[in-house]
Order: sequence, then C-alpha cells, then structure tokens
Amino acid sequence: MKLNITKLVQLMDKYCNGNYAYFARELGVDTSHLHRFINNGVGGGKKMVGGIIKFCQGKGLDFNEYIDL
Repeated sequence: MKLNITKLVQLMDKYCNGNYAYFARELGVDTSHLHRFINNGVGGGKKMVGGIIKFCQGKGLDFNEYIDL
C-alpha cells in the first residue's frame, strides 16, 4: 500500500488551499510529518493512510484514487 503523493498534493490544493497545517489537521497528523512525506517521501504510514480514508469518506471521495494498493 502506497500513497500517491501527486494526488495528495492535488487534494490538499483543492480542499485546503495548499495549506499544509490545515490539511494535516484534517488528516490527524503532524504538519511536519505531512510536509516531510510530500516533499521527501518519508513517512506515510498507517496514521496518514487512515486519515486519508477518513477525509475522503467525509468528502464523498473514493480513497482508492489516493492510495495505490
């Protein structure tokens, strides 16, 4: 299971105006964790995957677009 960074950035831009802090809060992760994952590919574990799933379900989106199985 791997998160699609490009799609996550698009999601952040669309729903959180590209704001790392706001998007991290929505996902339930630290801002530094999100920033490090998007910019360096480090992290992206269970907590972030769970946050993406919950965020997508709340917005009526298909989380499979953002998670490559």
